[in-house]
Amino acid sequence: MSISIIIPTHNRAEILEYLLIELNNQKGKFEIIIVDDASTDGTRKMIKNIAPHLKYKLKYIQLKHQVGLPTSRNIGVRHSNHEIVGFIDDDCFPIRNDLFKKAKKWLKSKKSKIVGVGGPVFLRSTKQNPSLSKKEISSRMIGKINNIIPEIIGNFYLKPEKPILVDTLPGGNMYFNKGIIYRCMGFNPQFDGNHYREETDFCLKAKEYGKIIFDPKMLVNHLRVNFGGCRCKAEKWYSNIISNTTLLIM
Repeated sequence: MSISIIIPTHNRAEILEYLLIELNNQKGKFEIIIVDDASTDGTRKMIKNIAPHLKYKLKYIQLKHQVGLPTSRNIGVRHSNHEIVGFIDDDCFPIRNDLFKKAKKWLKSKKSKIVGVGGPVFLRSTKQNPSLSKKEISSRMIGKINNIIPEIIGNFYLKPEKPILVDTLPGGNMYFNKGIIYRCMGFNPQFDGNHYREETDFCLKAKEYGKIIFDPKMLVNHLRVNFGGCRCKAEKWYSNIISNTTLLIM
């Protein structure tokens, strides 16, 4: 069984090149689908130059007009060849070489009713909550939604001792059965701007069909570069957070 990995990108040619080379180390069969959201930094040329040096199948989709992250994800799904589909950000790097293999293992069994899986996203070169002990990490602190307050708990940089059930996953490191993506009608393009909470919205819909797992061994490093992608000015960033959070809880 193989897996399709979708990487939306916008004006991050240099960092994307490093990622594509790094993915040569991943175990198992997989295809990588790059959805280039109208980049102007030479991404297409970089892809052409690097493709012969990659060990896996690479598919490149160049969009003429910028459509945003949710629509880019949906386009990638439509071009995927396999029944398991994953999403990683163009500035996220797998820490282990069995990341995709673990995703397939979780999702290949239909009897388990697992529809989605993901793992921790660590900020490289930053120490997050260094005083947080393992005893304090519980299923209530990672990927949970409290509909009463309402409150959305991410904490995807935490690493529990074992896999846990969650309500939502980090958008830069998540994997689903393709059938579930179609049932949920894909990702909602109404989450615009910085696309904050678009992955949360999707996970809540997917959870209606089965379980979502957070596996502490499915690790990626997030460089969180300050250019390209969904980056925008601070005032617009916070405005998007408010509008997209409002859309989520409506």
